[in-house]
Amino acid sequence: MPFNVLIRDRAPSPDPMPPPVTRRGLLAVMCACVVLVVGMVAAINLAVPMLAASALHPSASALIWIVDTYVIVFACLVIPGGAAGDRFGRKGVLLVRRVLFAAGALISALAPNVALLLAGRAITGVGAAAVLPNTLSVLLHAVPAERKGARVSACCAPGWASCR
Repeated sequence: MPFNVLIRDRAPSPDPMPPPVTRRGLLAVMCACVVLVVGMVAAINLAVPMLAASALHPSASALIWIVDTYVIVFACLVIPGGAAGDRFGRKGVLLVRRVLFAAGALISALAPNVALLLAGRAITGVGAAAVLPNTLSVLLHAVPAERKGARVSACCAPGWASCR
């Protein structure tokens, strides 16, 4: 049984790359995302003395959990977070998880007790786990092939520099 296939001549598609100004803006936003995700680890380490003296009165083991909850959740979910972006769309997953990241940070900031602080840190880690891999993939799909190395370096450098 033969298959009838209709082939149409298509007009050449317009350039899928955004103009350079938009690409620079995208690079700035993606760099900010990376700095926020990586900087959250450094920020809590700097805040340990203030947390210990705060009204929460966390124990030594609670302080360790406060520091490590974000990192553990983030590390466990970073690969599934990237896969979610591949399956459901990078931009949508990136935007939803940025909101989740912000909500977790807000819960952590307003937490009246250690348990809620830990929950907020875990929610922030869930959001960060999809933000980091999807920022890179959004950036890779938005720049021309000859500029990918420079853009990836520019995107990753501020995040890793914030760890020092």
